[in-house]
Amino acid sequence: RHLKCAIESIVSQTYKNIEYIIIDGGSTDGTLEIIKQYEFAVKRWISEPDDGIYDAMNKGVRMAAGSIIGILNSDDWYEPDAIELVVAAFLDQTCDVVSGDMIIWQNSSECVRVKPEVSLPLVKFGIFKINHPATFVRREIYRDYSFDVRYPTTADLKFLLQLILANKKFFYMDKVLVNFRAGGASSVFMAPIIQMFWIRKDIGVGKTINILLFTFDLVHKFLAVLKALFRRLLNSFVA
Repeated sequence: RHLKCAIESIVSQTYKNIEYIIIDGGSTDGTLEIIKQYEFAVKRWISEPDDGIYDAMNKGVRMAAGSIIGILNSDDWYEPDAIELVVAAFLDQTCDVVSGDMIIWQNSSECVRVKPEVSLPLVKFGIFKINHPATFVRREIYRDYSFDVRYPTTADLKFLLQLILANKKFFYMDKVLVNFRAGGASSVFMAPIIQMFWIRKDIGVGKTINILLFTFDLVHKFLAVLKALFRRLLNSFVA
């Protein structure tokens, strides 16, 4: 539904030396017709069945020849100068990863700006916040790391967590790089919470602490859902 917006945000970038690769999961909903309209801007595209979002991302990474890799989902769009800012940051800084801010859109008028939050003492418990859509990684990093397809909605979190724990150098840019539409795969109620439990187990978080963190995540999510429902109910009365 929003693929044209995503593609247009690449076409309109102020930085033009972009290798744009599109990975489609065998769509039959008109997606391919849209892609073909923009073949002038697409270096390569494929359409075939895959094993979920992160399998598709792994395919794209393996196909990429550029020195910096960013991943844009079909619901989202970059700010016009996002790639130019990122390239400049990689040239100015000795770093492996560049990350910035993200705007989350609930609808066309309701949005919030989200900044990364990383506290080294807490990271070892899997507690951190980095906006994966607003994160760019040197291609050589992917020689040792990839997206774990066992985690259908949180493999990006495991990937970033591994980079932090491996002491890869991150550079934070206080700029909005990407716009994110809420309501995608990561918005499923329980799946991300359960998957984060197993990711924490993967990195060695103890059982007791992991259960406590799982409980906290569950309560936090439940309260967030109640808050959203209350807001909609209130808006319906106002309307």
